[in-house]
Amino acid sequence: MKTILALLALMFTGTYTVLGQDGKTITEIQIVNDTDYVYDAPDVLPEYPGGLNGLMDFLCQNIIYPTKAVEGNIQGKVLVKFVVNISGSVENVQVIEPVHPLLDEEAVRVVSLLRGFTPGQKDGKYVNTWYSLPISFKLNGDEKKRTETSF
Repeated sequence: MKTILALLALMFTGTYTVLGQDGKTITEIQIVNDTDYVYDAPDVLPEYPGGLNGLMDFLCQNIIYPTKAVEGNIQGKVLVKFVVNISGSVENVQVIEPVHPLLDEEAVRVVSLLRGFTPGQKDGKYVNTWYSLPISFKLNGDEKKRTETSF
C-alpha cells in the first residue's frame, strides 16, 4: 500500500501547463511534494538548542576572523539565509547581503556547522523552513581578533 501511495505521489509531482481556449499558455502549475517545500513563515519557527543565546554562543565560539580580513581592516554585517530541514539540520546556506568574500565565506562556513535545531512547524507537522541570520564582523581597536555577532 505504501508503495502504491509513493508511486502515486511521484506520478502527480511535476510541472503542468494550463492552456486557454485559444491554445495559448495561461499559466504553469507546479505540484511539489510537501516535504520539498520550504516555508518562509511557519506557525512555529525553528529553534536552536538554548534559543537565541545558544545560537549566539555557538557563533562566538566558532567564528574565526580571517587573518587577511583583520590585516585589511575588513568589517561588516553578512546576512545569510539557510534552510532548517525537518530533521533540524542546516542546508542550502546562501549569502543574501555580502560584505567581502573573506567574511562571506566564514559566515557560510560557521553556519554550515550548526546542528540540532528543533524544526519549524506548520499545522502541527515539522516542515523545512527558511532562516535568516545577520552575522556582524567587527574589529575593536587593539583587539583585532575579537569577533562580535549580533541579531
